[in-house]
Amino acid sequence: MPAELWAKAVALARASGTYPIARAVRVDYASLARRVAEAVGEQTGRPTSTAFVELRGADLVGGATVIEVSDVDGARLTIRLPASSQLDATALVGAFRRHA
Repeated sequence: MPAELWAKAVALARASGTYPIARAVRVDYASLARRVAEAVGEQTGRPTSTAFVELRGADLVGGATVIEVSDVDGARLTIRLPASSQLDATALVGAFRRHA
C-alpha cells in the first residue's frame, strides 16, 4: 500500500481505534498497530515499545480489569474481569498464545 494511504489509515486509527480501521480498510492489524505506535513515538519524542509487560495479582486489585492480547496474525483475546474475579488470566493468556 502506498505510504500516503498508510498515513491516512494511521490518522484514522488514532482517532477511531486500530482494530475497526484495520478491518474497514482490510489491512493487517499488527502492521497498522505498529505504524500507529511509531507515529505516536515520533510525535511525543518518546520511544515506543512492544515489550512484554508482566503484572502481579496485587497490581490488579481494586477495580475491574481488562486484558487485551493480540498476535502478529491478528488473533485477539479480550478478558474483562470484575474486581472479585478468581480467574487465572495467566493460564488463559498462555493457552491463547499456544493456539493462536
